[in-house]
Amino acid sequence: MAIDIGIREPAAKEPPKRYVSLDFARGIAIMLMVFVHIIHQCLYVDELMNNMELFNRQPLAALMVPVFIPFIGGLAGFFLLISATGNMLSMYRDLESGKSIRSLVFKQIFGGILLLIFAMLCEGVIGYHGLFGNFILNLNDPGATNTSLALWRWNLFETIHTIAWCIIINGCIQGLLSLRDRWRDKRKIIITYSILAVAIVALTYPVWLGVGSMFKSFYPFGVWSSYNPLDYPRIGQDSFGKILASFFLAPLASEIEPLFPYLVVSFIGSIIGIVLSKPKEEIKRTFPKQMLRIGGSMYGVGVAGIAVTLVLIMLRNAPTPADIDPMIAIGFYMSIIAHRSWTPQNIPFADSLGIEASTIPHFAWLAQFLAVTGMGIMLLMVLFRLVEFRGVSHKFARKTKIVRRFGTVAFTNYNNQWLYFIAWGIISLIFNGVWIEPQAWAGTALTMILAFAIFIFILWLWEKISYLGSLEWIIRSITNNALKIRRDRINANAHLRAPDPSELKSGSKARKIWLRIQGKAVDNELKWWQKGQIDVKNQFYNANWIDIVDEQEATTKADDTRIKLTDSKVSLVMGIIGLCTFFLFPCSIFGMIFGIKSRKTEGKNKQNTTGIILSAITFVYITALTIVLFIVKAGILGL
Repeated sequence: MAIDIGIREPAAKEPPKRYVSLDFARGIAIMLMVFVHIIHQCLYVDELMNNMELFNRQPLAALMVPVFIPFIGGLAGFFLLISATGNMLSMYRDLESGKSIRSLVFKQIFGGILLLIFAMLCEGVIGYHGLFGNFILNLNDPGATNTSLALWRWNLFETIHTIAWCIIINGCIQGLLSLRDRWRDKRKIIITYSILAVAIVALTYPVWLGVGSMFKSFYPFGVWSSYNPLDYPRIGQDSFGKILASFFLAPLASEIEPLFPYLVVSFIGSIIGIVLSKPKEEIKRTFPKQMLRIGGSMYGVGVAGIAVTLVLIMLRNAPTPADIDPMIAIGFYMSIIAHRSWTPQNIPFADSLGIEASTIPHFAWLAQFLAVTGMGIMLLMVLFRLVEFRGVSHKFARKTKIVRRFGTVAFTNYNNQWLYFIAWGIISLIFNGVWIEPQAWAGTALTMILAFAIFIFILWLWEKISYLGSLEWIIRSITNNALKIRRDRINANAHLRAPDPSELKSGSKARKIWLRIQGKAVDNELKWWQKGQIDVKNQFYNANWIDIVDEQEATTKADDTRIKLTDSKVSLVMGIIGLCTFFLFPCSIFGMIFGIKSRKTEGKNKQNTTGIILSAITFVYITALTIVLFIVKAGILGL
């Protein structure tokens, strides 16, 4: 292994290569998160569930909220999948440019630790559920702000914590696998990550049981002396030993998104990243299809397991068939985001539902994990199949700017969800005359519209100064100045950020300062604080978008398996996915569009005919189901 920390980066001649599907998927993940959180917090769900008279007056469509929203909330691993894919692409870019393995591993560890620190700050202090977010919630009574959040919520192990740990662990694993130039054998590395993924799944339950057995009340479901849950020790009350122990125990067995089993998602993302790092001539044109099969199989098995789990819980907690209570299944299902709740060890949660913890099947967690992870894989692969494997990246990038902005500073948007508190407060003042109040459907919809309008406007405006002041800017400023491997890359690309000659006509000092604030490299030089800014011009607008298949090739050539990448085939695939997955029924719309389009360009054939038929079936049954659900009231269920 090389002793040096890095090789001087040659000057780049063109903007860096990017996959627009990853940028778009990142934006979709953030938008879905905001959508789910607004409904979860703003809608008067508790009143709906506890007031049976009000519940019975609701259309059955209202019951779709407890079905769709928790499942979408459980897709937090989708963001991890995207992150892991991008992270592996970055590591291979460094390896292929001659960076040493030591510098690569150091960059991963340093970056992961830094992200972990900011994840703790986000959850405990500056985030939407931290101290600052709680202050916004209590603007009508600032004295009611829960200042203790900063003392314990830092260890809430959610997606950002998971991503940070995965960056560290994946960096170390990739470093070991890359020794002696073995990183070039991508097939063996893919096999290794596949084996590791299976091993993590097999070890998950034993690890949970092992960690839990260390505590009388089973970690993380008991409490410390501070009466905080075991995974949330309180600074100033609990001992340093408890705080230190929880820092390492939470990644293993926390309630929300522990590394066991979510390292598997990171490994799957790494595999996707390795495949996408190959020269496009070496990437099999059937790769999306293969991954869709894997994701679809996981999703199918998972959904079946969830159904069996819910039925068993209802049956095991009913002394007689007449005592079967569907509300038990609904209550249990709504906890799908809390992954450890789907185990018999979470006795407090079971007690809150009025069920015996022992009636929760031991396989429930696996069904949940397979369903949400399989869905995430399918979502990502559908995007790649529709964009990069059809040669339309540039067209797609031009049409998706609003969505991609949400993903450009994804961590900042995650942190700044207190912005929807402001929208919620404004709507509450209009409808209820108070700052924050749960809303009915109309109020929730207006909150949603106003919140997204605020996000879109702020991101558009922030883009003008290259997101100066964002969390990404802070983290990038540290890493791009402290790490030679990152510093060399930034300096090598500085000329790409040079202002146009027309922008320097005045030549005044004030003009140059403004150009620097915009992220421009005046005199081909970047100040230290500019190195953290995002190069909007070359990473967002004029990026070197990658197409696996050229647009012309997608309709005229066949690969070695004699399967043409045609719009007819896309129509068929989208039709199947829309019909079979339920949660991805919008795919049938694309199936119909591509089917009709392909008939004009490719002629009528079995693929587009079948795709149109399947899409039509999905459209008809979803439309009919929607009409029925909005007409029929929940009271018909007799709950």
